[in-house]
Amino acid sequence: DIVALDQRKCVGCGMCVERCPFDANALVEGFSRVNLAQCYGCGLCVSTCNGQARKMVNRKGYRPHYYPIELVNKATT
Repeated sequence: DIVALDQRKCVGCGMCVERCPFDANALVEGFSRVNLAQCYGCGLCVSTCNGQARKMVNRKGYRPHYYPIELVNKATT
């Protein structure tokens, strides 16, 4: 997943900037901006957004990789 930002709902509080451990958020002219290249999709900014301007969405072009549990167990033993 990755964050999606609705600029119209942003109240410019800066909580997303403080909360993001990856420096993917910044305040520009009083409103939040997201650097999607730095977003790891953790959702911390979504949970602290005072304006409810953020939500998590599927990352375009991303295919999750699933490994059989037998293979994982074998690799960790």
